[in-house]
Amino acid sequence: MHCRAEIGYLVGYRASNIWKVWFPRTNSYKYVRDATFNKSLNYRKHPSEPLKIRTAYNMVGIYFAVIGNNCAIPTVLAFLSNNVVGSSKRQIAVPLQTSLAAIGGIFGSLVFWEQDYPGYRPGLYASIACLVVCILITLFITAFFRRENQAADKKGKILEGLEGYRYTL
Repeated sequence: MHCRAEIGYLVGYRASNIWKVWFPRTNSYKYVRDATFNKSLNYRKHPSEPLKIRTAYNMVGIYFAVIGNNCAIPTVLAFLSNNVVGSSKRQIAVPLQTSLAAIGGIFGSLVFWEQDYPGYRPGLYASIACLVVCILITLFITAFFRRENQAADKKGKILEGLEGYRYTL
């Protein structure tokens, strides 16, 4: 029986059991089902070239990127919960904010395209832009709440229909 094995490198996947593999001998990509992967080897253009293992650095970068993205969700929910008066308003505001976060998750899955591999620059730029917008809105709301609190302290303005209420900054 003739051996059909080829050396290829995993570059992506289409499903849990269909992998996109690059074959350097033919410089082609194929989707394969039956494959065995050697996780201890990385691609080297020339066999004499030393392996450059950057996995640890990449994982640290991913870790900080995920922290940066995921810290926005509890921050916004805490800010929202502390500044919405009344349980009926809060019962609408929190699910509405959670729904917007879910839409953000759908948006994230639409901006990271397989053809942008390995840098995924458009997805990263969109993610950074969304975080910048979140920060700007938070700064605007904080300034607005600070101004309202000062008006309540100096001029006796009643906030949210409650005497003595102040926004949490």
